[in-house]
Amino acid sequence: MMREVQRVLKVGGYYFAVSYGLPENRLIHFERAHLSMEIEVIKLEGKSDKPGSDHFVYVLKKKEDADEKCIRNWDEVEKQLLEEEERERALAAELGCHSGDDEDEEDEELESAPEGREIGSKNYSDDK
Repeated sequence: MMREVQRVLKVGGYYFAVSYGLPENRLIHFERAHLSMEIEVIKLEGKSDKPGSDHFVYVLKKKEDADEKCIRNWDEVEKQLLEEEERERALAAELGCHSGDDEDEEDEELESAPEGREIGSKNYSDDK
């Protein structure tokens, strides 16, 4: 997904991701070898003291060398991603967990989402 995000952004364009995910679990997705983004993490304190109530805003800005870096490194990154996916499937099978391959379930979840609850992204780069 981040390959495509980087592709459609203009140099200097921004991508915002909001997540409950801690930076130590999320930054790997924004720092892979095919990406070239400035990254800022903003912590939004949750309203409760419960663990996991904080949100994190990941602000990414596309750098000048991003397109060249993606072309140069994508094949290796794709190989790593496929290997990671295979390890996750093997572990899920070993533990008897769902592998996440059932696209129909995902479609049903999207179709049943309450109206007005869509999540999207927008390129906020200048048109200069």
